[in-house]
Amino acid sequence: MSKMKLKDSKTLRLFFSSPFGGMEEEREELTRKYFPQFQHLCNSRGIQFVPVDMRWGITSEAADNAQVINICLREIDRSDVFIGFFGQRYGWHGESDELLQRNFDNAMQKYPWLVNYRGKSVTELEFLHGHLNNPGAIPASICFRDKAYDEAVQQECLAKDKKSKMVKYMAESDHSTMLMKDLIQRVKETESKCLGLLLDYKNPIEGAKFMFESVWECCKELVSGSESQVVSQLEQNRLFHDTFMAFRTSLYYGGEVYFDQLRPDSLKDHPTVLVRGSAGCGKSALLANYVKWLKESEEEINLIYHFVGCAQGTTNSKSILQRILSELQHINGTETKEDSSAAQSLAQTKVSNKFHEIFLKVKTEMQQASSNGKNVLIIIDGLEKVNASSKTEKHLYWIPEEFPPGVSLIVSTENTDLNTIDLLVHQKHFYDIEILPLDTVTQEIISKETLLIKGKELSPHQLERIVRVEQTKNPLFLKIVLSEISIYGYFRLLDKKIDSLIYCDGVKDLLTKVLERLEEDYNSNNLNSPLVQQVLSAIAVSHCGLSEEELVKMFCLSSTSWSPFYFSMEIFFIKHEGLLRFAFLEFENAVKERYLKSPDEREVAIKKLVNYFEKQRQNDIQTPEMLFSMVIRRVAEELPYLQSEINDKHGLIKTLSDVRIFHVLEKKNEYEIIDLLNCTGCKQDEIVELLFASYDKAITHLYNYQQENETINEEPPGYLLMPVLESMKKIFSIANYHRAHVKTLLRIINILEGIHNKVNDTIRQTKLRENRYFLACAYVDNTEYDKAQELHESVMMECRNMLELIKEDKVIKQTLAYTCNGLGILHLKQQHYEEAESLLKESQRLHTEIENELCAAEAVQNLGIAKLETNQPDVALKHFQEAMKVFESVYFGHLPLEVGNLLTNMALCYRRMEDFDLAEAMYQRSLQVKAKAVGWNHEVIATCYMNLGTLEFYRKNNCKAEEYTRKAIEIYEKNEVKLEQNEMWMAQENLVANLIAQEKWEEALPIFLKVFKLVKKENLIDQASASIHREMIRYMTHVKMFEESADVAICHINSHKQRQPIFYLLLDFCDRQAALSSESQPPKRDKTLSVRYALEEIWPGNNELTAYIAQTYLVPDNNLAELLTLVNKMDEMNPNFTWTCYKVAEEWCADNKKMALAVLTKGLEKYPDSSYLKSKLFDCHRDLKQFTEAYSLVKEVIASEPDNQALLLVAGDVACKTGDLELCMELWAKVSLMPDTNLSQMAKSALKNIQDYLDSEDKTNT
Repeated sequence: MSKMKLKDSKTLRLFFSSPFGGMEEEREELTRKYFPQFQHLCNSRGIQFVPVDMRWGITSEAADNAQVINICLREIDRSDVFIGFFGQRYGWHGESDELLQRNFDNAMQKYPWLVNYRGKSVTELEFLHGHLNNPGAIPASICFRDKAYDEAVQQECLAKDKKSKMVKYMAESDHSTMLMKDLIQRVKETESKCLGLLLDYKNPIEGAKFMFESVWECCKELVSGSESQVVSQLEQNRLFHDTFMAFRTSLYYGGEVYFDQLRPDSLKDHPTVLVRGSAGCGKSALLANYVKWLKESEEEINLIYHFVGCAQGTTNSKSILQRILSELQHINGTETKEDSSAAQSLAQTKVSNKFHEIFLKVKTEMQQASSNGKNVLIIIDGLEKVNASSKTEKHLYWIPEEFPPGVSLIVSTENTDLNTIDLLVHQKHFYDIEILPLDTVTQEIISKETLLIKGKELSPHQLERIVRVEQTKNPLFLKIVLSEISIYGYFRLLDKKIDSLIYCDGVKDLLTKVLERLEEDYNSNNLNSPLVQQVLSAIAVSHCGLSEEELVKMFCLSSTSWSPFYFSMEIFFIKHEGLLRFAFLEFENAVKERYLKSPDEREVAIKKLVNYFEKQRQNDIQTPEMLFSMVIRRVAEELPYLQSEINDKHGLIKTLSDVRIFHVLEKKNEYEIIDLLNCTGCKQDEIVELLFASYDKAITHLYNYQQENETINEEPPGYLLMPVLESMKKIFSIANYHRAHVKTLLRIINILEGIHNKVNDTIRQTKLRENRYFLACAYVDNTEYDKAQELHESVMMECRNMLELIKEDKVIKQTLAYTCNGLGILHLKQQHYEEAESLLKESQRLHTEIENELCAAEAVQNLGIAKLETNQPDVALKHFQEAMKVFESVYFGHLPLEVGNLLTNMALCYRRMEDFDLAEAMYQRSLQVKAKAVGWNHEVIATCYMNLGTLEFYRKNNCKAEEYTRKAIEIYEKNEVKLEQNEMWMAQENLVANLIAQEKWEEALPIFLKVFKLVKKENLIDQASASIHREMIRYMTHVKMFEESADVAICHINSHKQRQPIFYLLLDFCDRQAALSSESQPPKRDKTLSVRYALEEIWPGNNELTAYIAQTYLVPDNNLAELLTLVNKMDEMNPNFTWTCYKVAEEWCADNKKMALAVLTKGLEKYPDSSYLKSKLFDCHRDLKQFTEAYSLVKEVIASEPDNQALLLVAGDVACKTGDLELCMELWAKVSLMPDTNLSQMAKSALKNIQDYLDSEDKTNT
């Protein structure tokens, strides 16, 4: 017997064949005792078990439509194992039975061999199709019951007058007995091809046991996927797509016009093509027939074709790209031969899991094919069906940007797939082909040929009516119409039926008619509820789709109810990974419009699924394999999303706090679980408490299980369930649940410390070091810096000591690299930049040595942060750009949170470089990336808004800055971020800055006071904004909040980092204002808080302090001696100032000219060559009317500024007043000739007055 594989890799189907009656006990025994074992076998391998029993009662609809034989044989076609039972009863047969013969007529279209067996029973037909026609093709086990058992039951029934039951155990007639004997003989002749054959089992218990034992090993082999059953992956994949194409090439017309546009010589001008059209327009059929046409042509072209959704595993981008790579390697002859060694296989697996490497290999293979002169055409049909692997995935990132000469790409999608059309046509400039409606001739041909295949024919008038309407120009619409006509059984009413179909308003309306017909056909009165509505509604509201097994169990459907309906729906279903979804969006919309129009209807449908999956969750036994249960995986895929949709917060938190569900969701997509947690409305502490309670409960269940099964000496429950804690650790870290993150890590460490000698100690020690490192990082996030530093340094020392003994231990070296990075980040937060850079460089080096490029890039990014914080944004940007190159490679096609963080850092560089526009663009990109990853209410989004607010603040767009900052605070509040956490109080402080900039002082004040109270209490003043605090001190002093002002100033004075001269001045000013206000003396303070102390002990010669003391105390008190002492000290401490110290000192004395005179005199003594001081001293003598002293400086002053018109004018005045009229007239004469008309006019006037005076004197003398 040839070995086979599962027909559906996700499902084991076992077909149970027997007559309608008399086999109830065998069925009960199998169902109660043996089927659960098959179920467990399949569950352990992630496979569904489906026993197919068509003897649960044929529905009246199936009988009326004469589809019984057809349905039974089609179920055998998709079954993996055939088991048959017979007693004495032969089953439904008879060539004179009109209904049975109609069944034959209907089934012979698909199974023409039936023509020779019209006198056989339905059960024998199953035996023929499942075994006798091709013995061994399907694994089969067959049992015939001993006649003695049936006779005993007959006697018992006769005694109890149960004639209806007795008939089931009797042969129908002598003729049926003869047919039975003939069947037994033919089966016996094939014994060598059977898994098992038992001709005379004594009772149902014996028969069921034999049946189980004979097929068990075969079923184990089927579900194990043994190597002997596996054909090459390349051939298997081709078979899926070839089968899909065969179905679409059997009847095709009208595509030749598109073939001309897609000829290989045309593709040289446009090597990338998008084929698009409405749903059902024939895109798949066009491309399938195009492939067939190319194969039959003489074109030398290598074809690679992929029809998305044609089989399981064809809908994700990685599988598509991997298949294209395999085909390209086959074309180039570069296939990698499989290595038998486990180590080599593991290495290959590791490489194949890297999507970017697959992508690069595809590009390399395309280039090689091009270089070798080979023409390659890649065809991908159905881009709208490609599933995104995560929320962070970029759209169609896996399609190469360029194709080398000779390599072309044709893809297809629906017109509703606007993102794809925009990307490919408008951005990447694909050649655009839109499929147009069918023309009349093509419609007629398709209609005739389709109906002919089904043995139907329309009159010319009927055909004309069909093709005349606009709607049938759509192939899907036409296909549905013809399908509905072909199964319509009332010829006299056919015209009316045609009209009801062709005049529907589009595909959606037509599909509503189909739903009505399905309801008539399959909503049996024997069922408790309408099958069609329930099944289709369930699929429509499901998150990922539903399996056949789930639907059958959910709605308690028999095989005879489900199978006919399923086969009738094949055109509308598509299977993704064993789950049924709708093949057409239009059909889904029609289902929703008919059955789920109101919110209440939708909620009822969802609750049905919720109840089903909740029972699955509750009933799944908690064993050591609980984390890998297929049942739990399916529950996790559906239940939380359904509960979220109907806002069932109570149910949702109960589901998410089931650690099995939590673990599966974390492995599937960590960002989605954060969204779901946010939907619960629960606070962080409540979520954490529930999860830990669930974890403890799981440990108890596992411990009890180990005791009951005497496996208590195996690995401890806490250790077995540690993957759950690892999942919690990861999610709490991403979600910024800081306290929960620390609690989880402490729990992990506690478990690892408590299982010494119970598990592999090398592994235990490694995990312990790693989690201590993670705990140190968590302490950093929780601002517990002392604990973090102690733990980081402890792990670091342990790693360094171990590396002294084992030089090249990669695991230890990796932990050391992580620890260097973690400790470096801690130093960054503490602003110890030199220590941080040293550690981060070591981390980069170690990660590079062990080829951990991502972590090396993260260390480079942190080095960039260090440069950014030390005012080197240009250097920082280079680090960030280097890290981004690695991120783009590692995260190929995805934009996770890490990329968003890096974009933020790059934006910070541009802001510091004052390229605000580019900074904003980067911030906005970062915001979109992060929001897509974690949603709009995550803390990282708040950080984005904070950055945007800061940017607008620098732009002086203060209103916008305030808006962004308030958004950030709102998100922090939603995430229960306490004021004590840096993010929150710094955001509040930024808000104060925004309000100050808008002079909203009253609004800013209470926020500032709240933040300052915290900052003071937690000793965080070193991290506060000194500029904001300065402005608030001034405002509070202005509004006479003297005590509060002084408190802030003193807090800064007592901080070594934030201590600045301005705070001493502000404190002194505040105290003086308080004294003035209360008409009392200023408060007495420690001398260390005085401005004099600051000047004498901390900043000797500080010009700001000196100026304040001089202007506030010395000049008003006329204390010239101390003033000169301070100015001299300031001059000594600031040698670069030279004479400017005396210049500013003179300005302080603006209201005391005598003190100013003394300062300038002292300055000139020290700097005799200072023309500025001479000029100011000259002015000072003039102001004091000391003209003689001023005259002594005239010549030196005008020599330094010979063209200063005003100076020459006043110098002339001094000369005049001291009697040097000659010099006076010389200077004024010069002024009178200079440009300033006012001054020259004044000089002319003065000259005239002097001349008049001299003339007067001459006359007097004469």
